[in-house]
Amino acid sequence: MAILRFTVNFGSVKVSFYMRNNEILLVASNLSTQQEIQGQISLNISALNIPGKFTSASDAITGEQIKLENNTLYLSMLPMRARLIWIK
Repeated sequence: MAILRFTVNFGSVKVSFYMRNNEILLVASNLSTQQEIQGQISLNISALNIPGKFTSASDAITGEQIKLENNTLYLSMLPMRARLIWIK
C-alpha cells in the first residue's frame, strides 16, 4: 500500500517527504522542462499511522495556503520547479 500517490498525467513529478510529530514536510518537484502541471497528492493516513486526518497545508517558503481536502492536496507547479509543503 502506497503512502503517497500523485495523480497527474505526467511522469515528470517526483514526491518525497519527512515526517515528525504527525506533521509532514513534503517536497514535490516538476521535472518537465516545458509543462506546467496541476494534480493531486493523496496521503494514506493508515500507512502513516496518524490518528485522524491532516487539517492544513501551506507552502513552507511563502506561507501560501494550499488546498487540502480529505487528506488530498490540490496544487499546480511550473516547469523545473519544486514546492516545499508543510502539512499539519
